[in-house]
Amino acid sequence: MNFVGTFDGDNHTISNLKITNTSTYSGLFGKTSGTLKNFTLKGNITLSADSDMIGGVVGYADGSTISNVTSYVNISNTEGTLKHIGGVVGGIDNKNTVVDKCVYYGTLNISNSHDCIGGIVGYTNAGARISNCANHGTVTTSEAGAYTGGILGYVNNSNPTIKDCYNFGTVSNGDSTQSYIEQDESNISTGEAVSVCVVISSLLLIISVLVIYFCTKNGKRNSIHSSE
Repeated sequence: MNFVGTFDGDNHTISNLKITNTSTYSGLFGKTSGTLKNFTLKGNITLSADSDMIGGVVGYADGSTISNVTSYVNISNTEGTLKHIGGVVGGIDNKNTVVDKCVYYGTLNISNSHDCIGGIVGYTNAGARISNCANHGTVTTSEAGAYTGGILGYVNNSNPTIKDCYNFGTVSNGDSTQSYIEQDESNISTGEAVSVCVVISSLLLIISVLVIYFCTKNGKRNSIHSSE
């Protein structure tokens, strides 16, 4: 069922979310084209079968607005293959979707999966509009070459926009590599990709001012282009 209204949490906390044995479009909201704002969410999603579009707050955001939301939702699996997993949003397929002022503090601990795992958003196609977001959580999978990112797991379009975002958390895959945003380099055009973003870890501090294009593939950096 698609939620099309407005959910305003009025800065309250929703606790004890528990989801198990789901297949697709799962989170506090499975699918929405509405507005979700102003709340904190805590809980656990534990899966034991193949699943797609799983997010702590919403599994699939379709032209919706998610703003001022903090997620402490932990997502893990005991069996099956998961794809498009996000601490806040699992997947986006609509360029009008906006994710703003969202923070993730939980743990994504995904096994047997390599497809699109991100602290804020797992996957976006046809446009990501992510701004003022931060990941303080852990994003990890045991699969080598997995697409993992502190803010966004994978971009599959030519004009993503990610502005004023921060990654403070640990991000890794089976190669023991980590990245702020991981994507297929062939999908990046000359549009604005990442603007004024910061990656902070125990080993690395990158401050990107103006416009930065950060492309990685299979856990390895391929290129960094910045305007001067």
